Amino acid sequence: MAGAVRAVEAARQLDVPVIWVFWHNRPDLRNLGAPTLWSFKHRLDQAGIGQPLDHGPVLTEGSWGATLVDELRELVRPEDLQVQKYRMNGFHATYLDQVLRAQGIRTLFFGGVNTDQCVSTTMEDAYFRDYASVLLTDATATSSPTYCKDAVVFNAQQCWGFTTDTTRLAAAG
Repeated sequence: MAGAVRAVEAARQLDVPVIWVFWHNRPDLRNLGAPTLWSFKHRLDQAGIGQPLDHGPVLTEGSWGATLVDELRELVRPEDLQVQKYRMNGFHATYLDQVLRAQGIRTLFFGGVNTDQCVSTTMEDAYFRDYASVLLTDATATSSPTYCKDAVVFNAQQCWGFTTDTTRLAAAG
């Protein structure tokens, strides 16, 4: 979490726009097809999207699981762009690309969760759209095994762009 906070603070210091991309499903889940609806439910006793957990339904509008964690929520400013997504990829069926192009933004710094799912699919799509992409390795996390994040870092370095950390980003100012 500390890396994500440093990333936002560094962006503010460098006058870099901050964009929050978050998963936000309809309560009736009509925005999801079967593959996405069941992509996280690998056992019958496991909660899938829209099903209840301790703090409410998984990744559902208005629930605990569809909001930023407290440490990041307090960093959101009115001028920040907030993009609601409905798949792992932040570009799929959103206005993210349009807003970035309209504002002349060509370089993207990536942080977030899960590194090997939402972050990597969005970063890979950014690469396909010709954005210069930088993965902030200490501003990402995953609940998957370590080798999953390692593979994303490797691909970010070899294929999709670059990697750095938030200390180096903050020092750029």
